Amino acid sequence: MLKNKSIRFTLVAVLGATLLFAALSFLLPVHAIAVASGTTLPLVDDFETGKLPTGKDANNLAIGYVTWSDGSPIALTVTTVAAGSPLAMPNQTGNNTILKMDSNINSWGGFTHAFENETVNTWTPQDWRSYSGIGFWLYGTGKGTGLFFELKENRNPGSTKDDAETWTHPFTDSVAGWRYVEIPFNAFTSKNIGNGAPNDGFTGEQIHGWAFGSLTSGGAQSHYLDNIMLIVRKTVIDDFETGKLPTGKDANNVSIGYVTWSDGSPIALTTTTVAANSPLALPNQTGANIVLKINSNINQWGGFTHAFENEAVNTWTPQDWSSYEGVSFWLYGTGKGTGLFFELKENRNPGSTTDDAETWTHPFTDSVAGWRYIEVPFTTFTSKNIGNGAPNDGFTGEQIHGWAFGSLTSGGAQTHYLDNIAIYGRKTTTEQKVKVAFNTNRYTAREGTTATITVTLNATSTTPITVSYATRESGAIDGRDYEAISGTLVFPPNSLTQTFSVKLWSDKQDERKDELIVLLLSQPEGAALGYPFRTILVIQDDNAPNVMGLDDFNEGFYGYQTTGNVTLTTDEVMTGTAMAVPGQAKSEGILKVAHTNGGKFNRTFTSPQNWSNYGGLRFWYTFTSPQNWSNYGGLRFWYYGKNSGQTITTTLNDNLTQTTANVSPDKWVLRWSEEFSETAGTPPNPNIWTPEIGDGALVDNVGWGNSELQYYTDSKGTWSLRS
Repeated sequence: MLKNKSIRFTLVAVLGATLLFAALSFLLPVHAIAVASGTTLPLVDDFETGKLPTGKDANNLAIGYVTWSDGSPIALTVTTVAAGSPLAMPNQTGNNTILKMDSNINSWGGFTHAFENETVNTWTPQDWRSYSGIGFWLYGTGKGTGLFFELKENRNPGSTKDDAETWTHPFTDSVAGWRYVEIPFNAFTSKNIGNGAPNDGFTGEQIHGWAFGSLTSGGAQSHYLDNIMLIVRKTVIDDFETGKLPTGKDANNVSIGYVTWSDGSPIALTTTTVAANSPLALPNQTGANIVLKINSNINQWGGFTHAFENEAVNTWTPQDWSSYEGVSFWLYGTGKGTGLFFELKENRNPGSTTDDAETWTHPFTDSVAGWRYIEVPFTTFTSKNIGNGAPNDGFTGEQIHGWAFGSLTSGGAQTHYLDNIAIYGRKTTTEQKVKVAFNTNRYTAREGTTATITVTLNATSTTPITVSYATRESGAIDGRDYEAISGTLVFPPNSLTQTFSVKLWSDKQDERKDELIVLLLSQPEGAALGYPFRTILVIQDDNAPNVMGLDDFNEGFYGYQTTGNVTLTTDEVMTGTAMAVPGQAKSEGILKVAHTNGGKFNRTFTSPQNWSNYGGLRFWYTFTSPQNWSNYGGLRFWYYGKNSGQTITTTLNDNLTQTTANVSPDKWVLRWSEEFSETAGTPPNPNIWTPEIGDGALVDNVGWGNSELQYYTDSKGTWSLRS
């Protein structure tokens, strides 16, 4: 059996592009060569033992290296190649052992390495779920022969035959000599070879072997293989190629984007373009590359954070790293032994309005002058209490709000460079499931447009994933401000994003503030709900505010008092009806006054208004405090009458001389009360009482300010009067 080994590679000789995160250089085994990757790659087979094990399992099935064909001759051998040989691999030093396949294929033929135990009498599957693909080196003929590389995955339970499902990837023998081939797992397709294999999608959990073969070759040919290896998944987070370092503030005036911090010591961030021949060039760099430059002179501590931002740089936008194993980056250091640290900002408190993300730190020493590649598994980070009230609930990686880099006492001015911050690996523990979530916790769109909402997976799946979506509680009105929707999104295998749309109406009315709609994901199939599964859609008003408007009754009425037999309610009238207000929008809120035997009502303003420049008033309004209306010429409103000939009296109270503060309590006059004297079971007056539904997200107060986990509904069975 082969023992676990690892190999690192370098991307070189790129034409028409710039090397980014994969431009890496590593110390390799003596026979190894440079390929495209960015982290440690586990070898599956490298043939250095010079042996090709063969045997039979308990059911007399051939395992180890097994040839097969349409009857055409196939022969496998291993051969040792010297460094100066025409068969030497690129950059090879010393001897190297490779696999040779001689064949003369009429229709099809090849071989399988069916993974075996040490005594070669038992199938021994391998778990490849942590990886994203497979790579190998091929010495081809360049004659255009059809080749294929295959994976043998997942046998039937209790199987006694070779019924592993075959996943194939065809390609052409287009290069004479060595070339590196890398195949993502999602590029393989299932191949029915009539062996009764299960057809249950690719998971990589039970890989029983790999295979290589050829189609009609048109004569005798020889192919060579070496270094069959697994590809570690990697996603670049920041590579600085835009040359920009976004900065901004969120709605709570918390800095986001790139933010420096220190004990008062100077920190300066810039980006710089590095030519390929510069002393600052990354190993094997071709073309220009942009890196982050950090100038500092640290007395005790200092550094910077990239607090993940949205495109407008006004909202925190956390990322889900829960399915990855660690973070990596390139550092150009001074080699002076300075204490450095790399940190992660994870998981803020519910409804947070401050920078209270939990800090996870990894200290290390600046021990190398020049570039070095650093990988930090998440398991090596430790929680760091910085006194910001952060939650202390363990690292999950589901809500990464940013990363940070810093230095301890530097002993003078220093300059460091960073590039290609990335996350790598794939966790396979049971809690690391595929998760589905919105790609941000806040969307914004204007009235009269269609909002596009993006839903994402944290990892691809080999089987379809579905999730239900719907609009939920809203300050906007369905049918007037937006069109309520619900439905199901389907993620095909190997996809990551899907979208749905919310149609927003333009109502020609000044809403006075943006309206909010809550969007919800629920009932996932094939995945778990991730963060965030609830989000907000902000409808931005496209109408200029009516500076002279006092009430339009589109959102009920507030501050009104009645005297006598008067009942106030609001009603909604649609355009084209007899009650429609001239020139109104699609719908219009109106105040309905029901009265018998006289009576009156008044409206109290929350602040005083100056009406000295106006010429008249046609309503009864009492304000809770004076308002300055001196710059206006009058007051107007629409009134729907009965043509009864009755006189409607309006009174304007000007220059209030007394307030509650200077009147003794025994002379206070009750202005309004609600006695809830209706019949038991009657809902409270909806023109006065409005249920606060949801979890607080609708009013930008998730958890209602005290981290409540309840979800309040407006069901008629949950709020009514009781005797």
